[in-house]
Amino acid sequence: MIDTTVLKDTGRFLKLNDLIEELSLTIPNPAVQHIQGAFLCLHRIPPEAIVERRNPKEVDEGQQDRREERYCEELDSGDYLAEYSGSEREAMEANYNTTFESNMEDNW
Repeated sequence: MIDTTVLKDTGRFLKLNDLIEELSLTIPNPAVQHIQGAFLCLHRIPPEAIVERRNPKEVDEGQQDRREERYCEELDSGDYLAEYSGSEREAMEANYNTTFESNMEDNW
C-alpha cells in the first residue's frame, strides 16, 4: 500500500480519473470500471511512501473480502432484489413470487 499523502505536491502521483478528464480522453467501456480510484505514478515511488506490501494472493483475498462485505450489506438492506433493476428486476420478482406461491400450495 502507498501513503499518497507522502507524494502530495511532488508531481509524481496523479489520479487517473482527473488526468482523463483534464485531457478529454475517451476510454473504452470495458476499461471505465478500472479508472475510478486508480492512480498513475510517474518515475518511481519513494520508499517512505510504501507503508505495506502485499503479494498477488493477498490482493485477491482482499478483493474477495470486499465483495463479500458488499454482498452482506445488500442482504442487510432487506431488498433481496437489490442487484437487479428495470425489467430484469420485474422478471426476477415474478420468478420468486411463482416459487413462493408454489411452495405455499405444496405446504412448503
